[in-house]
Amino acid sequence: MAVAPLRPAFGQSVPPPVLVALVSDVSGDVSTRSTPGGPSGKAQRFDALVDGATLDVGAQGRAVVVLAAGPRFALGPGARATVSASALVASSGDVTPLSALPALPKIAPLDESRPKGPAGGVRIRGTVMTGLRPADTVILTEPLTLRFDVVAGAGRYAAVIDDALGRRVFAAESSTADVAVPTGVLVPGASYYWTVQALGAVGGDARGISRFRTLSADDVQTRETLRRAVEADGGADALALLAETDRRSGLFREALDGFRAALARQPGDAALLDAIRWLEARLDVGRH
Repeated sequence: MAVAPLRPAFGQSVPPPVLVALVSDVSGDVSTRSTPGGPSGKAQRFDALVDGATLDVGAQGRAVVVLAAGPRFALGPGARATVSASALVASSGDVTPLSALPALPKIAPLDESRPKGPAGGVRIRGTVMTGLRPADTVILTEPLTLRFDVVAGAGRYAAVIDDALGRRVFAAESSTADVAVPTGVLVPGASYYWTVQALGAVGGDARGISRFRTLSADDVQTRETLRRAVEADGGADALALLAETDRRSGLFREALDGFRAALARQPGDAALLDAIRWLEARLDVGRH
């Protein structure tokens, strides 16, 4: 059961719920309940749970839940557990602690994983260039290459990157549909938008604009610690868990690679296939 975002009241913004755990695996009859006495729904793999949410496992069900601080628990038939960020608040039945992982990166709602910034409000006159990458995503490392679709007749392309305050941090031209950004241009934990213009294009000017965000230094370290633990574990479930935390961090490319690696070890897994399709749609993988 995906956690629905809260609706604003009286025109004021309401902060999203704090998510403290992920359902990393599930089979059979398992339900979740966000609040005591509240409605329950069928649990799905990669569901995020709010503080105080309860998992109920049916007679033929099983689930694995990972808390934000890293503890993992297997829930067998008939088990019940209420979660917080660092421990099970309450549990009964067949609940077995598993080997703990390092703390997870912040578990964000999926609708918050895209960067916010000025690019969406900028209007482009003339022909709009397509296929800009990165687009509405988070990047993990440098160097970065800006990519876009070829425009008929264009002899060169001019690309610029501005920060969230509108200050230009990079400008370059290229004769191909990619522009390399050297290391040291971008800083961690910052938002950027970038523009590319086709020079000499058929039919006049053609431009495109997009945005991205860099992962903060703290988040990079948290993810790297988790990545090393997942690498040591080597299991498909651990690979999928890292991929899901990447997806919720906005690291869509890394998440896609991770889910594909997990699928290679668990062919046909429906939840992995769904996650891959979700990411391919947002990365527009089929076009490139």
